[in-house]
Amino acid sequence: MSGGEGNGPRRSVLYLSLHDPRVPLTGSAARAAGFLRRFVRRFDVHLVHFEGSGQPPLTDRPAPPPIEGLRSRAAIPFRRTSYFLYGRAFHRAAERAAERYRPDLVVCDYGTSALYGLLLKRRRGIPFLYSSHNLEYRGSLDKARNDPRRLVLAPWVYAVEKNGVRRALLTAAINEGEAAHYRRWTAPERVTVVPLGFDEERFHPFYDPPRNRRKTILFCGNFGIAFNREALRIARERIVGPVAAERPEALFRFVGARPPAGLDGPNVEATGFADDYPALLRGADLVISPMKRGRGSPTKIVEALACGKPVVSTPVGARTVERDCERLHVVPVEEFPARILESLRRDRPVDGADWERIRERYSWNVIVDRLADRVEELLR
Repeated sequence: MSGGEGNGPRRSVLYLSLHDPRVPLTGSAARAAGFLRRFVRRFDVHLVHFEGSGQPPLTDRPAPPPIEGLRSRAAIPFRRTSYFLYGRAFHRAAERAAERYRPDLVVCDYGTSALYGLLLKRRRGIPFLYSSHNLEYRGSLDKARNDPRRLVLAPWVYAVEKNGVRRALLTAAINEGEAAHYRRWTAPERVTVVPLGFDEERFHPFYDPPRNRRKTILFCGNFGIAFNREALRIARERIVGPVAAERPEALFRFVGARPPAGLDGPNVEATGFADDYPALLRGADLVISPMKRGRGSPTKIVEALACGKPVVSTPVGARTVERDCERLHVVPVEEFPARILESLRRDRPVDGADWERIRERYSWNVIVDRLADRVEELLR
């Protein structure tokens, strides 16, 4: 049986996501969407997910667009205990889908979703793929610095994550460092790396360059996250002033949910969450990431390079991106103003020099197809 496009009968896949992949407000939801939009071209996919995006439903926003090509979808109301520990309704929905659609594979996307893969494997013998977004138990320990409740959850997350990796048909880690950690728990060939990718139909360098009267420097992040708030503070205190002294028209545009109050100023603009982030990215002259701390994959750096933008980042901000990209400048915070001003003088807000290497490494079309090929091999 083959699951390739146009190559005969397709396999059935049950996709379990703790995020709503139709609402990519977070990197985790965007990753689920990237996987799903390519998987539906290769397999008959049945989706079970929590309503919203790892948070209560977004009732003040328009209904999210459908994911074309899904065979079925079951949305389960979000509950904190269900999301972090165990969701009876979620489990029942997964069991019903398994009974009805007889999947060849279960995909467990994010965090403790591996629990449901373990339960379905034990009861029905269905192999599962665990798609990891971070070392989840370490993430719980990190977040415990600001939220002690996370410390209580860490042993549970560790147990689910470790057992999931041990019993998964394949684990897709987000970077090589985390893959090496998972290989301590299972056979090395049962772990592969699938980085956080981008949608090449939305992020690419094939558009007219912006001609902004006010040269626009962009930073994007969810400002409810401490790492991004720290980067914002660094930008305001150490970067905006020196750049504005030479380029008074420069505009630093901070895009993302939960910006702090009082952020706007002569050279600063906060947009809040953007419904059309790709349009804002294409309209920028430069992208920055002055981050001192961070984990996971730097999605916005990859998307900016895909759009042909010059990028100035700290080593942490560009932590897993290869350094052979022409448009990527990795420097300490002290050098940001000089690098930004140099880039604005060059006035090349879009250039496709890095497109082919970025596409080969990070396009969902490429990297998820590789994963699907690997899954097919293992299921034969």
